[in-house]
Amino acid sequence: MRQRSAILHIGVLGTGSAARIAAAAPALAQAGIAAPLGTAEALAALAQAHARRPDRSDLDDRLAACCDALAALPEGARGVMLSSERFAALSEPGIAWLKRQFDALFHDCRVIACLDRHDRCALRQHAALLREGHAVADPFALRLPDHARLLDRWSAAFGADALTPCLAEDLAAACGLSALPPAPAPPALSAAAEALIARVLAAMAESGPARRAAVADRLATLLAGGSAPSLPPRAAAIAYCARYRAGDERVRARWFADGPALFDADFSAYPEAAPPPPNAQATLDAAMRALGALVDSAP
Repeated sequence: MRQRSAILHIGVLGTGSAARIAAAAPALAQAGIAAPLGTAEALAALAQAHARRPDRSDLDDRLAACCDALAALPEGARGVMLSSERFAALSEPGIAWLKRQFDALFHDCRVIACLDRHDRCALRQHAALLREGHAVADPFALRLPDHARLLDRWSAAFGADALTPCLAEDLAAACGLSALPPAPAPPALSAAAEALIARVLAAMAESGPARRAAVADRLATLLAGGSAPSLPPRAAAIAYCARYRAGDERVRARWFADGPALFDADFSAYPEAAPPPPNAQATLDAAMRALGALVDSAP
């Protein structure tokens, strides 16, 4: 298997880049690149587990299962794309462990880091967390990775020459493809819909995470669309991005020196002022809408 090259796509979290690459698996296969999604997720989880507790007795068996899955890939595949946004969350020990495994498994490895403006990442991550059963009131309360520190960690382990940072709009070219599907848009949930899901999750505090995630995802699906999405005010989005400005400038100077800034400065999609919180009637209307949609979808 060492004659194969590896492309390790690490996200970053909230860019939607992993979903775009997963959708492009047929195009990658035509180019001779296998993209085993399950194996990538398993390796990311394994690296995280090894960094936390390297003495766990099950780690060798889990690594062997990943190696078997890679060995079973089609013989015609000249390369392997391992893609997961979970890789971006790895600490230095997890990345170092992953590098040792890749040195043993592959001839060489290129690391792709897809970057997007932090407010857009936060909105996607907020939507994903809500569907997973975690009610976060303010998307801009999320602490996302600093792009510069992230790239520093990965270049320290894999080498700067192996690292290919790219902007979201340039991900296809970084993957060697002519095009990729756009990033999946977060579901357009109104403030009342989000408040309803949060109240349901609060009432399910004693339920297991799988049950909470199933209910939240179902409600988000039933309530998506039909109204303007709930967005924070423009000033909050600008202030949130300002927290990461120093790191973004470091990334621009090192990797994107030809551009005046790493990301665009268009915040016009956000409202000028914060919308009023939903009242009880709006939340009740959202509940009735979800109930009606549930009845309509019943066989």
